[in-house]
Amino acid sequence: MSGHSPRTCLGAVRAYPTWLQDAPLNDATARDWAVRDYRLYLVTVARTCLRRQHGRLTRRPVRGWRSGRRGSTMGACAVPACGGETPGLAGACDRVKGWPPEDPFLVAAYVFGDVLQGADPLDNVQVAAAVNLPPEEVPRGSSPHGTGWLADQLRLSKGGFEYWWRSHLDPACNHYIRGPVRFWSHDGPDEAVLSALAERRFADLPRLEPSPARAREQLAGDLDAALRHLREVRDSYWEHDWPNEHRGPGRHPEHELWEAVEGYLDILDATGPPSPGPGAGEPGGTTSAPGC
Repeated sequence: MSGHSPRTCLGAVRAYPTWLQDAPLNDATARDWAVRDYRLYLVTVARTCLRRQHGRLTRRPVRGWRSGRRGSTMGACAVPACGGETPGLAGACDRVKGWPPEDPFLVAAYVFGDVLQGADPLDNVQVAAAVNLPPEEVPRGSSPHGTGWLADQLRLSKGGFEYWWRSHLDPACNHYIRGPVRFWSHDGPDEAVLSALAERRFADLPRLEPSPARAREQLAGDLDAALRHLREVRDSYWEHDWPNEHRGPGRHPEHELWEAVEGYLDILDATGPPSPGPGAGEPGGTTSAPGC
């Protein structure tokens, strides 16, 4: 049914259980399982259709710093057209920096990727947020508990951003997040960075880069951690309480399994022959700092 409209798919969801009552499934348990499994399949297909149609309606190129869907910006004045009154991502980080009061969740925020090369138009702005969790709870490509709330508060989930979570105890950069620039910390927005971005002075940006030896060491450690996490998810997947513990708004246990597989394979692919990074040959300062 993947080629049908969401209305058709949802109609089939409602009609199938009624039809099944007259179908040749005499065993009540077998019938209940069939209803549940097929209903789940149809709902999944319907949601996929809805997401695709919504994406077609809302997707458009991102000009400058402005998000293609919601007009989000990196800083209050990151785009001259935005005006000083427009609250940007740096301002949003400032608003949540004290929550929860006893142990703030958000620690730092970085920008990386094509936006640092002056690409225009952009498909999205790539950002990484360091959160107050240990590394083992923030494996590659995961969505740890609490990050859904944070993504909503920062409006990252509204579109126009590609965002990644990092443990504040891990380096900000990795094989994918190359040459990130920190634009916000608990001291507040980095005005020098935001000014350089707004004025397109990319050579003045303090990019964080590890040494080649440190990058290889980190990649090996990330691969071990990703494999360990994948095995943990596999071993826990069929436990009685595990699905409920990993279910929430827009989240299902299958997301955890998919992210674990995708995270491991992504790092495994990165251990192949080296390729030049997105910042190779580009101007800009490189800083070997504790952040990497």
